[in-house]
Amino acid sequence: QNKTRAAPVLARELAAASGVPVLLAPRITTLSDWAALAPCVAAKEPDSRRELQLYGALRERGWFLESDLWHIVGELRRLADELTRHRVTLPRDADDFAARLEAAYRAQAGESLRFEARLVHESWRILGKPGAALDGVARYHLQLRQLAESAAGPVVAVGLDALTPAEQEFFDRCATRAPVLVLS
Repeated sequence: QNKTRAAPVLARELAAASGVPVLLAPRITTLSDWAALAPCVAAKEPDSRRELQLYGALRERGWFLESDLWHIVGELRRLADELTRHRVTLPRDADDFAARLEAAYRAQAGESLRFEARLVHESWRILGKPGAALDGVARYHLQLRQLAESAAGPVVAVGLDALTPAEQEFFDRCATRAPVLVLS
C-alpha cells in the first residue's frame, strides 16, 4: 500500500491554489518515512531476531504448546512495541506489574493475573534488552528526536489521527524552531 498516494493530488492542488505558473512543491511524505531520513548511529534490531530470542526463552520455560509458541511470540512482541510506542516504563518486577494491572483493571489478584503479568514482564524485558541495536520503535523515537533538531522551515502535518507521545514531542520541538500546523 502506498502511504503517500494522495501526495500528487495535494501537490497539484497546492500549485493550482498558488496562482503561479510553476510551484516547487514542499516535501510530501509520511512522518515515519521522513524520520527514516534522519541519520541514526544505532542499527535496527530485526523483529525476527527479537522474536527468535523470545521464542527460545519461552520454549525453555515450557509454558505453552510448541504449536502455539510462534503466534504467542508475535503477539507479545507487538504488545511490547505498543508499550514502548506509548512510553510505558517496565515495572521493576512481575509482582509490581501484577499490582499495577490489579489497580488498573480493579481486578483481584489471582494466579492467572500473576502468570500473565510475569509472562508480559519477562517478554518485555527480553525484547527490550539493551544492546548496540535498537528495536524499530526505539529507533523511530531516536530518529524523530534527531529530525526535530534539524527540521527547518514550516512543518504541516495532515491526517495524523492519534499522535504517540514521541510524535507529539517531535512537533513540539519543531515548533521551537519553525511554524508547525497539525491538521487531523
